[in-house]
Amino acid sequence: MGKTVFDFEEAFAEKHKVKWCAGTSSGTDAKHMVLWGLGINPGDEVIITTNIFIATAWGATFCGAKPVFVDCESDSYNIDPEKEKAATRDKLANFLKENGIATGLHNPIPLHM
Repeated sequence: MGKTVFDFEEAFAEKHKVKWCAGTSSGTDAKHMVLWGLGINPGDEVIITTNIFIATAWGATFCGAKPVFVDCESDSYNIDPEKEKAATRDKLANFLKENGIATGLHNPIPLHM
C-alpha cells in the first residue's frame, strides 16, 4: 500500500512490542484477515450479533464460513447467552466477539487487550 503505510506498520508494531502489524484498506478486510488468520475455513460457522454492520458477516463469508446470527439482550445489546447456546452447532469454529465483550459462554480464544 505504499511507503507511508509500511512506515506506519513498522512504527505501530514497535510501539506495541509485537512482531507484525498489517494495514488493511477497510474494516471488512481487517475482519476477513483476522478470521482467516484464526483458521476459519469453508463450512465453519461464526456466531455474529444481529445488531452489527454487515461487514462483520462479510468477513466470515469471505473465508467461506457461514454467519450464524444471534439476537442481543435488550438491556446490554450484547449477544444473549441463552440464544447463543441454542445457536451453537457442531461445525462452530469460533465466536466473533465484537469489541472483546464476552458473553455467558466460555471464550474459546483468549482475548488479549
